[in-house]
Amino acid sequence: MKRFGILLRVIAIFSTSQALSIRTPAEDATGVQNSTSPMYAMSLDEETRFQPGGFASGNASVNASRWEIPVSHMSCTVWHNIQDADFVNSTQKMIAWSDKGNRIDGRSLHIESRNSAAVYLCNCKKHFQDSAPANEMWEFYKLIIIYCGKNRSGWIFSKKWEKGYALAYREYVINNGVQMYLCPPGCVRHNPN
Repeated sequence: MKRFGILLRVIAIFSTSQALSIRTPAEDATGVQNSTSPMYAMSLDEETRFQPGGFASGNASVNASRWEIPVSHMSCTVWHNIQDADFVNSTQKMIAWSDKGNRIDGRSLHIESRNSAAVYLCNCKKHFQDSAPANEMWEFYKLIIIYCGKNRSGWIFSKKWEKGYALAYREYVINNGVQMYLCPPGCVRHNPN
């Protein structure tokens, strides 16, 4: 009877964990730091990295080694009902902007939006510009869909590349004067607009 009670507790804990929006690929469970925090809540300082708040998902359908972006942190955030078509369109706009030769200055960000979605990139490099190549942007799109689900917001960050990719609710990003607080502390030095 005691074993049955323990088994029920383990099942309850596992079920609760499955209901959380945070997932780390089983292949890289120790490498990716995640939480439900927005990107600006993470630290660029390696010593003060926050601890993972998720669990190793047994149903990860992708192999982490095949991803190009070296993701160090990721999170699914609070916005629901972001239309997938708006996410796709904002991603396409970011790629088109970059394909025209535009670059994100060091310690800056760039935002593209449509209807419910805003996609933005944080370039935390101090002196170097960065771009939004199609392969990276579509990988970001896939990672958000896989780990957060359709119509959900989220972000990924690469400490190695000093670059963050995010999807958020358009009204929050564009109209609330929060652009200086979208990226990790110390990443953005000025308002990009």
